[in-house]
Amino acid sequence: MSESFQHKLSRVRPPRVQITYDVETGGAIQMKEIPFVVGIMSDLTGLPYEAREGELGGAKGDEYTFHNDDGTSKTVTSPSKTKSIPQRKFVAIDRDNFEEVMATVLPMVKVSVPNEFAKADDKGVKPSLVVKLAFSNLDHFSPLSIVRNVPEISAQFAQRTALSNLKAKMDGNLALNEMLNAVLTNANGERAALKAKLDEEKKALGIGAAPAPAPAPAPAPKA
Repeated sequence: MSESFQHKLSRVRPPRVQITYDVETGGAIQMKEIPFVVGIMSDLTGLPYEAREGELGGAKGDEYTFHNDDGTSKTVTSPSKTKSIPQRKFVAIDRDNFEEVMATVLPMVKVSVPNEFAKADDKGVKPSLVVKLAFSNLDHFSPLSIVRNVPEISAQFAQRTALSNLKAKMDGNLALNEMLNAVLTNANGERAALKAKLDEEKKALGIGAAPAPAPAPAPAPKA
């Protein structure tokens, strides 16, 4: 006979809450323990399954890719459909399988916030930014993970990171510092020459040169 889940828990991880009662059997008192089990019935997905179609750029049952704080990515699959309450089963959850259950449920949230990166209209109102997020593990709640998974914010964050890296590499490099100042203050039509020198300096520092301009189109043949 296979061991029940309740008996396994009592052996592997004894419960902290123990409820007992006394039973008189054949003139003797025996202590019986009542299993302490907590069941949660709630909509933990955030968005109904029916509302997920088209969310995050996909349909129900599609795979979604999440960008983690360490630069890695993780792909999970959204549940394909919901079940009626009589068909649903309780899922045993503990600290060992918490993220596995979370990835199966895949909670989502969709909010609309003012777009602080856009210009306001004549009335001073900024357009709305629709943010759609899904969470397959606890790390996806971190601020950096949210930034990486919102395209509008991620683009601004990438630019900020690039500027921070450039600033760090400028420390102690007087030649590069002077070139940048000259580019910003030059008004004599020498920007192209300074830009070429700057690209060489950036390439030497490993920052990467700017892309070469597209070649001019060939002249049309004369009739």
